[in-house]
Amino acid sequence: LGLVLVVQLQILLQQQQQLRQHQHHLRCLLCLHNLVQRRQQQQRRQQLLDLVFVVLHQHLLQQQ
Repeated sequence: LGLVLVVQLQILLQQQQQLRQHQHHLRCLLCLHNLVQRRQQQQRRQQLLDLVFVVLHQHLLQQQ
């Protein structure tokens, strides 16, 4: 009986370790995902700013 319990405990501990690694990987992935999203938002904002600048510039050129 004791041996069976020890084996089951070892299996449980291994599973727990795997779960912890899994959680860590998920957190890393989530963090990366958020970084990528933020980066894309910044790029979109920059493109908008560039567009506004170009339009304003053309408008000013027409004013002269």
